[in-house]
Amino acid sequence: MAVALIAAAFTAMGAVMMRDGGADALWGGASVVFFGLGTAIAVVNLLPGASCLRLDENGFEMKSLYRRHRIAWADVAGFGVMTLPPAGKQMVGFNYVEGAGKPSRLRRFNLAGFGFEAALPDTCGMKIGDLVALLESIHARSEAA
Repeated sequence: MAVALIAAAFTAMGAVMMRDGGADALWGGASVVFFGLGTAIAVVNLLPGASCLRLDENGFEMKSLYRRHRIAWADVAGFGVMTLPPAGKQMVGFNYVEGAGKPSRLRRFNLAGFGFEAALPDTCGMKIGDLVALLESIHARSEAA
C-alpha cells in the first residue's frame, strides 16, 4: 500500500511540474510515465488473488502480479533477512543449493550485493523474523523427511 501511495505522490508532483512548463516539464513528464506505471503495478498487486505465498510439504509458491513461481524445499539452501540499500527495506532472502535451477547473472549479482540469490516479494503481513523462522522450520522438516 505504501509503495502505491508514494508512487502516486511522485506521479502527482510530475504532473505539477508538467503543468508549470519550463525546463522542468520534460522531467515532470518522465516522472508521470515512470511513477504512473509504478502506481498501476502496485495497485494491481493489491487486488485480491494478485499475490500470495503458499507453503506445503514439497516447497513454496510465490505469486506476484498473478504470476506463479514454485520452488522445491530441496532446491533451497536456507533463508534469512536481506536488507536493501539505501532505505534499508528488509525482505526474506534465500539461496539455492548448488546445481538448483539455472544459474543467472541476476542470481550472482544478488548474492554478491545482498548476500542472497533471491527474495520473496512480500512478507504476507507477518513480521520478517517470524516468516524466516517459519520457512526455516518447514525447510528443516522437509530435509529430515
